[in-house]
Amino acid sequence: MSCSHPTARIRPGCGPGSARVQRCSGAATSLRTGAFQPVVDRVSPFDEIAAAHRYMDADTQIGKTVVTVEH
Repeated sequence: MSCSHPTARIRPGCGPGSARVQRCSGAATSLRTGAFQPVVDRVSPFDEIAAAHRYMDADTQIGKTVVTVEH
């Protein structure tokens, strides 16, 4: 895993082969294969982002709040 950002720094324990990188790699594989599916509580269009933030601030969601952007 690398980052080309000019101010990027590697935190201790986050280098290639670290347990943290291995866990992230395993999670990415689970998402890609469909073995893990995140729980989506609500999907809101971008023009309703203020309402989505209020919903999240209320701390009543069960899963993730997704904001969609049309292109």
